[in-house]
Amino acid sequence: MKWLVLMVLVVASCGTPTSAAAPDAATCTNDGGMCVDAACGYDGGPPCGFVPSRFTSNYGCDAGGASSGGVLAMVIAGLAYRRRRRAGMVALLLAAGTARAEPPPKEADASIEPEQPPVTRRFAITNDPIGFLLIDRWGVNVEIVPVSHHGLIVSPYYVSTSGTERTNFPHFTGWGAELGYRYYWGINGPRGLFINPSLIVGKYTGTPGVGDSVSYYDIGGAVDAGYQAILWERLVVALGIGVQGTWASHSFPMQDLPVSIYANSGIRGRFFTAVGVAF
Repeated sequence: MKWLVLMVLVVASCGTPTSAAAPDAATCTNDGGMCVDAACGYDGGPPCGFVPSRFTSNYGCDAGGASSGGVLAMVIAGLAYRRRRRAGMVALLLAAGTARAEPPPKEADASIEPEQPPVTRRFAITNDPIGFLLIDRWGVNVEIVPVSHHGLIVSPYYVSTSGTERTNFPHFTGWGAELGYRYYWGINGPRGLFINPSLIVGKYTGTPGVGDSVSYYDIGGAVDAGYQAILWERLVVALGIGVQGTWASHSFPMQDLPVSIYANSGIRGRFFTAVGVAF
């Protein structure tokens, strides 16, 4: 479990605020009643209408170190880990004492059948409700596990998300996909603890409140860890955390969440769920 604890600490440390200068009267011009960057469109500056967010925490890692929230999360995780370890040692001692008091086991009854392995499932189709509700991402996960422990997962998705008044109401749309490999500790299908490195690619269009639209590419990678179960031999449920890093081919001022996930380059923690069917 040490690698899972390490992943939690990494995600916690990625809650560092990323600074972004807010526009003010000295650096803005008035365009149709909206404040826009005076340098927009000049010498490679941002397009007209895209302005930086005044909310500077976008869950992006910063070279300066972890934020106070990240440090707090690390401390809590460490204390929980130590407490769990102590509880495990106490349980082990109790079990040892019980074993001494119990009589020697009887011979196995030949009529009792051995436990059967889980039903084999090679395919799963799921979606992520968290993506729908929190980050304006509509997609599906298609997974194949040809042999025990080893699987491939493809996750195409569509993005449609808008900023707020702070950033002049930009709108971002586009398509993307993730292609990943999963190693499962369970057998006979996509079940059990897993680790999942993946590639990310997307093509989006950003439309500012004032000005022309901009099309750009977004590429990167991610590493996730989690647990997936198959209930009643069909229902798939999963929960996991991870870290992703992406690079946008066009530079935009820092945006609010969830727009910043698709518009701004950076490293961020992520959390996901999955619900679907296996067959």
